[in-house]
Amino acid sequence: MGEKANSGSGNSPAVPEAKAEISSGVPPGEESGGRDGDRPADPGTETDPKGEPLDRREQAELDRLQTRDGEVRRHEQAHKAAGGRYAGAISYEYSRGPDGKRY
Repeated sequence: MGEKANSGSGNSPAVPEAKAEISSGVPPGEESGGRDGDRPADPGTETDPKGEPLDRREQAELDRLQTRDGEVRRHEQAHKAAGGRYAGAISYEYSRGPDGKRY
């Protein structure tokens, strides 16, 4: 992009502006639940891969996986933001939830 002006005495060279590139490493459409387009409009209407409604145990497991997935993603994004260009690529390990999606 452009260069950032240095607010010193004017003798210092300009410093290139850093750009953080964030990639989850997950192909589009393979993200876990909890994102727009992945969840049904009504909470509690999630279904398994066969299209059948989840029972209470499966729904509880799905809620736990979605919550943890969000926590981990926010935490890793914070590392990426803090490390800037020095941070490596974010890498995740996944489990498949009762709805067939990866978390």
